[in-house]
Amino acid sequence: MSIWYHSEYRGYGRTTDRDLAYQEFCLYCQTPLSRDTDDERQAELYEEMNYGMSDNFTTRAHAVVGMCPACGWWKYGLGIGVGGRAAEYFEFSAGVLKRLDLTDTSVAIQQVRDYLTAKYESRFDVHPQAFEAVVASVFRDHGYEADVTSYSGDGGIDAILSKGTSTIGVQVKRYKEANRISVAQIRELTGALVIGGYTKGIFVTTSEFQSGADATAAASAANGYPIELVDAPRFYDALKIAQLSSLRELVDRKPWGEIRKLGQ
Repeated sequence: MSIWYHSEYRGYGRTTDRDLAYQEFCLYCQTPLSRDTDDERQAELYEEMNYGMSDNFTTRAHAVVGMCPACGWWKYGLGIGVGGRAAEYFEFSAGVLKRLDLTDTSVAIQQVRDYLTAKYESRFDVHPQAFEAVVASVFRDHGYEADVTSYSGDGGIDAILSKGTSTIGVQVKRYKEANRISVAQIRELTGALVIGGYTKGIFVTTSEFQSGADATAAASAANGYPIELVDAPRFYDALKIAQLSSLRELVDRKPWGEIRKLGQ
C-alpha cells in the first residue's frame, strides 16, 4: 500500500505547477528524482500533431515524469505549446501524502519507513515499539542480521545486531527534541553490554545527546565496550541510504497512471 494519494490538475497551467513539474528533487526528502524517460517520450509523441500546412500549427509537448527512490513521491507534468511557443496548456499530477496513524503498531514497517523519509518530523509520533522495528530494519539493509528484543524485560537492549563475530546491542529512545540522552543513560548501556556479553553497543535516538556523551562513550570503548552514538540527523541519513538500497520497482509502479493522448 502506498503512502501517497493521486492528485490531478489539467488546464491552462499556473506557474507554480510548471515549477513543480520541472522539479529535479523530491519536495519531501530532497532526494534526486528518478526519471521515466520512456513515458516522457510516449507522452511527447502522443501530443505532437499538425493542424495546418506549416509548423505554426504544430503542437509540441515536453513531459517530465519522475519518482523519488527514497520516499516514493512522484510527479507528472506535460506542457503543450503551438508552433514553437511556450506551453499554453499544462497538465500536472503529483502524489499527495496520506495521513498515517503512526501509533498503530499494525502498520507495515515499510510504510512507516516511507513516511518517515518523507516527513521525518513525525518520528516523535511513531509508537516506540514500531520505531524499534524501523531501526532494526534499517540496520538490516546496511548488512546486519537484526532482531528486535521483547518489548518488555529487554534488559536495556532493544535490538540485537550481528555481523561476522560481532554481536551488537542496540538501545533505542524515541525522545522529543527537548529531551536529550544523558551521560547516565550511556553508562547504563555499557552495563547492559557487559551483562549481555555484547561486543559493541549502538545508542539510537530521535533527539540529541547531552554534553559529555561522547566522552562517556569513549571511556566505555577504552574498557572494551565501544558505543556508537546515533542522533536524529545521523539516523535519518542511515534511513535514506537504506531506502535507496532497498529494491523499489519504480518504473513498474507508475502511480501517475497510463499516458493519455491529447483530449482524452
